[in-house]
Amino acid sequence: MSGQAVERSCDDIDSTALSFAELKALSAGDPRIKEKMDLDVEVSKLKLLKTNYESERYALEDNVNKYYPKKIRAVEDRIAQMDRDWETLRANAFPDTDSFAIEVDGTLYIDKKEGAERLLERIAAIDIETGKPELVGNYRGFPLKAYFNGISQEYAVLLCGEREYKANMGRDALGNIARLNNALSKIPEYIKEERAELQNLSAQIERGKEELQKPFEKEDELREKTERLIELNALLKLDENTPEVIAEQGEQSAETQPKKELCGMER
Repeated sequence: MSGQAVERSCDDIDSTALSFAELKALSAGDPRIKEKMDLDVEVSKLKLLKTNYESERYALEDNVNKYYPKKIRAVEDRIAQMDRDWETLRANAFPDTDSFAIEVDGTLYIDKKEGAERLLERIAAIDIETGKPELVGNYRGFPLKAYFNGISQEYAVLLCGEREYKANMGRDALGNIARLNNALSKIPEYIKEERAELQNLSAQIERGKEELQKPFEKEDELREKTERLIELNALLKLDENTPEVIAEQGEQSAETQPKKELCGMER
């Protein structure tokens, strides 16, 4: 149902149909018939292993040629976006620890306590029923969107650059400003994590390419046993045309012929 070529097998002695020549060879103790039956099973198992190998190879080719490169491009895009967000943050750094600025509903506040309290009031006024983020202000070059999380039952703010960075809000106004700063300060950490993921994906591509170079390890065994099986089948088939077999078949045919009746008048 998934569209994957997955095969399963089990040995079934009833699935082996023997020809007349094979039955004759078996009754005569011909070792070729036992060899043929063993090879039938072994070749079937080897073919199943090769089918699984080819299925895994096709999946690996898709990963190497499509899936991993697509993921790499997505990771590279995220890294580029976060790099630009980090530059935005650095460009809007405060000159000293006493400096502060935040915009709430279009009004700029340079007093930290006043701005923090106004932000807390604005967040508390958002519509908690919809759960949709509302634009409430701007901080250090990042638009602020606040929403109420119905699952965790708390307010949160998204600092929206090219990527979004989340900060959960509490009842402490100044503590909320610290949470905003902490969310933005983690950008280099996020970039580091993405670069590690990029290296991991690149390594998986290289390992995949190495695996694709490996042939089916039992290819020679499969070929040899298949050739021998074909040879045995041909030999057993030829046995059907030997004089002894032909004679026996002739006798059977004669016995089954209907007897001719004499024509004439009885006296």
